[in-house]
Amino acid sequence: MSINNVIDIDIPSLSKKKNKEGIFFDMSNEEYHSLDGLSSTQFQDLDLSVAIYDNRHLFKYDCEAFRIGTLNHTALLEPHLLDRYIETTTKTFDSEATKKIIAQNPDKEVVALGSIELAKERAEKVKLVYGAYIEMSLKEVSFIVFDEALGLYRKCRADIWLPNHGIVLDYKTSKEHRPETFRKNSISQYNYDIQSAWYTDTINMCIEKFNLPYPKVTKFGWIVSPNYEPYKPFGGLAMPDVIEKGRAKYTALADKYISVKFESGQDELFKSWHTDEFLKLQNN
Repeated sequence: MSINNVIDIDIPSLSKKKNKEGIFFDMSNEEYHSLDGLSSTQFQDLDLSVAIYDNRHLFKYDCEAFRIGTLNHTALLEPHLLDRYIETTTKTFDSEATKKIIAQNPDKEVVALGSIELAKERAEKVKLVYGAYIEMSLKEVSFIVFDEALGLYRKCRADIWLPNHGIVLDYKTSKEHRPETFRKNSISQYNYDIQSAWYTDTINMCIEKFNLPYPKVTKFGWIVSPNYEPYKPFGGLAMPDVIEKGRAKYTALADKYISVKFESGQDELFKSWHTDEFLKLQNN
């Protein structure tokens, strides 16, 4: 789908802040992550404490799993950028040979031996099942909008957006290989429920704030590629109860942020820990 077939609108910034606002089709992943703003993944920091969130730049780290996850996204959604990756000569990052390759290629993302071809294989298998959705979508679209109520920028980056259908899909790689175990073990544990609500609300806030000619997002879901052979992909949509749970979780965390930052509230530095037996009794 051509961008020009979807939108040709100059979106002004309504905020006095330094960030630009709007929908950005050509923003690089690096620029998106460099911009200020609250994204769904940062609620994990906010859940720990406001202090962790405020100093999150000090807790960033790079690991092989992150690189492989990014590589898999690139292979499916931006295959023209695969030349940014280079493989090591081993399957481990601990070898001296790998450290040398990293030092000699500062502009490349270094991944383990065999990773690039495997990412291509997994992408092709995903396209066998979900190719129609991927083909007709806009990919890696960034949404940034200033939320007056929160006093913060909201941002999200949609892997797969079908603007004329109000559908957003996120591509995940996962240890789970069946839809039911992904639902049971991943959605709440990894705050994917927050993601479903945050993306839906942030994108719809952009559409409404800038009066854009798109239907609002009504469906959010995931396309999942298991991390095990034979890499059979599956997908699922967040039903209203999942989105409402995610919205309640992120609203509570946002309220905590506002309380601590603007209303002399106390940061929750010590959690209340109980036995599983006690919690089960409380929930009955």
